[in-house]
Amino acid sequence: AGPVDSDGQLHAAPTIWGEQSQPVPLKAFVQKAWPDAIVEVVNDVTAAGYYFVSKTTRDFMVVTVGSGVGGKLFLNGEPVLGPNSRGGEIGHWRVTTGPDALPCDCGARGHLGGSASGRGILRAIVQAARQHPTAFGRSTLSGKCGGALDRLTNEMVVSSFLANDEWACGVVDKCTAGRGQAL
Repeated sequence: AGPVDSDGQLHAAPTIWGEQSQPVPLKAFVQKAWPDAIVEVVNDVTAAGYYFVSKTTRDFMVVTVGSGVGGKLFLNGEPVLGPNSRGGEIGHWRVTTGPDALPCDCGARGHLGGSASGRGILRAIVQAARQHPTAFGRSTLSGKCGGALDRLTNEMVVSSFLANDEWACGVVDKCTAGRGQAL
């Protein structure tokens, strides 16, 4: 999960191990362990894109939302990488500023992945609950965790969202507004 260049070097994987000071030579590492293996290292979103190249069109963008937010632009059936192989990697675009901007797994604040990912939405729910305890207390989400913020889980958030809990839906809507901006 992160930008991988054509030499098989991983430039960042903040949702896995935080900030890194230099690229990690994944391809060389794997080839050392299995010298006879044919190795091609691509990031997870790029790999997914190659699946769609053969199935649909040749010009498109894949966007993923999970522990982080990823994206990859494909033109003429090939990923557009750009400098440091970050082409389409929208998870670290700054979409919010200010003192309340949520932290991203990379350590910066205000990135799309810091607010619109699964981890980011959970952080936003906790932040909003601390800022508005009365409104949170009236939500079904508060009931699910017994009012204890340290017991909140993404599954509880999803359940409350799907049940149209007004408070939970409002926080999730604010978190996901940056996706449209980034796209």
